[in-house]
Amino acid sequence: MLCNLCNSLVLIHCTSYIAVFAVFAVVSAAKAKDQITYSVISLEGGRQDISVVVDTISYPLLQSAQVPVLYTGSAPIASKDYKYSMSTGRNSMKTENFSRNKTEESTPNETFGRPWNTRVLSKLKSALPPIPSIDRIKSLLHIDGEIATIHLSGNQSAFDNMHNNPMEESLVAANVSYISPHGIHTFSNVELEISGLSSRTFRKLSYNIKLKKKAKNHLYGYRRLKLRAINNDDSYIRESIGYDIVKAAGLAATEFSYVRVIMNDRPLGLFGLIENYKDPWLSNEFANGNVKYEQGILYQAVYQVDNGNVNITLSDLSYYQNITKYETGAYKIKADSTNGIASLDPLIEFTKFIKDAPTDTPNAVHIWNKKLDTESFLRCIALEILLGFSDGYIGTGNNYYLYLDPKTQRYIYLPSDLDLIFGAGFISTVSMTTGNYSDFPCFHLRPLIAKMMQIPTFKTRLEELIVEITKRLYNLKELENRIDDVVDMIEEDVAWDCSLPRVSKGLILGDIDGSEEYSLSLIPPMVDIPTALNLFTKNETIPLRVAVNGPTGHLASPGVKEFIKWQSENTMEFWHNTTGEIF
Repeated sequence: MLCNLCNSLVLIHCTSYIAVFAVFAVVSAAKAKDQITYSVISLEGGRQDISVVVDTISYPLLQSAQVPVLYTGSAPIASKDYKYSMSTGRNSMKTENFSRNKTEESTPNETFGRPWNTRVLSKLKSALPPIPSIDRIKSLLHIDGEIATIHLSGNQSAFDNMHNNPMEESLVAANVSYISPHGIHTFSNVELEISGLSSRTFRKLSYNIKLKKKAKNHLYGYRRLKLRAINNDDSYIRESIGYDIVKAAGLAATEFSYVRVIMNDRPLGLFGLIENYKDPWLSNEFANGNVKYEQGILYQAVYQVDNGNVNITLSDLSYYQNITKYETGAYKIKADSTNGIASLDPLIEFTKFIKDAPTDTPNAVHIWNKKLDTESFLRCIALEILLGFSDGYIGTGNNYYLYLDPKTQRYIYLPSDLDLIFGAGFISTVSMTTGNYSDFPCFHLRPLIAKMMQIPTFKTRLEELIVEITKRLYNLKELENRIDDVVDMIEEDVAWDCSLPRVSKGLILGDIDGSEEYSLSLIPPMVDIPTALNLFTKNETIPLRVAVNGPTGHLASPGVKEFIKWQSENTMEFWHNTTGEIF
């Protein structure tokens, strides 16, 4: 009997314990259910003490060991709202001056001080169908209405040496973290270098990023990227809107998005992220990312290189009987063909074709179309004119690529480096906005244009494109909403960028004893001297909204909208006066 009683008491005790445990489990589960993960990016650099303030109670967040600029932690679901706070030292806190709407799900990777994660931007309508050769992958690299953050980490001494000697070619090993609102990607042992030519002279530098070749190390399908410093553009939108227009015109080119960049503990600012036209870009653009794609050779125009002697060789597709001139550096083989061709010979042959090709025979158009995707070229030339691209093929014989498509054995023309558009640069704005495309400086000097304009079919097509693009795309009615939305999105980040010290001492011509003689020696030929001097010696910063809307009071950088209005209205007026047609 006693044993049975003991067994009964043990059973009652165990049952009670199980019941109590079950109650605690339910309470704990309910409590856990009321918790979500909060994630926020700090743009300050270094380590901070960051908390999320849910309603009125503060909960500390932990710094990510893998991504040091990211802070995460669990806290209750807000009943009303939440915000983030950060220690600024000496027992003081900086708290966001706005509240975030409550959410019952874990937050995206938010950014401290930015009240939004994703914005809805107006989109441009397609003005022309894509050229047939385009077969671009679908990628999440450039998400419209989002600004990702890139954290570069590595040996600080190596970074300092790179920045202190920007004119030297040097590769630095770095780790890269890419943090978007909805994803994190980390890469180790990445090759980082300063990019560009003249851009190396600025205090804020641009960079090339090269990820490892293994497919799993690609960032949304791309392994070679550029961080564009957005120098010379107080509007911060020229390249962004420029590449939007290029895409709407159906051309092959990189796309563009904004990123915030931090290097170790130092914020570098707001950059543009674009794709580098190197492997695997060609397969991504023309073969939907097919890893078995047998690519052709890609040539890059590099203006001219010969110790500053601007009269030696231009990358304007002139033909030289002395083929050693092609080796001075005006052209670069950007990508070899899959079959191993890494020679300038095909390009030399193409320049000879341009020189000798027929213009008045019945089969002239057919012969040209067998060598060149003439539609891609004429569209790009129409855009160079309308956008006022002072540093493109027309203006300087520069900033373009020629891709020898292995399927058609034709060259496809690719635009690049659209920083000096919408009238920015060293060509007279007046001369670019007469409305008559043939007034554009150097238009008749470029061999490929001069030859093609002798063929009525191509001349007529260029004129059709200029009118069609102006009517359907290049005017404020079509562009203004997009421009305004992009400016609204980046305004806080532009202010942040402008507040940051730069990593390089730079070589700003206006800082060199005001030496006009020195400046003039670096100005490309056939440009407007007052405009060029204004470009190279302007020291003041134009406020963002003024730089966008105008008037700016600067020859070399009119307001973006201001230039679009001049160009579109004058173009339509010229064609009305020429044809009598009412547009």
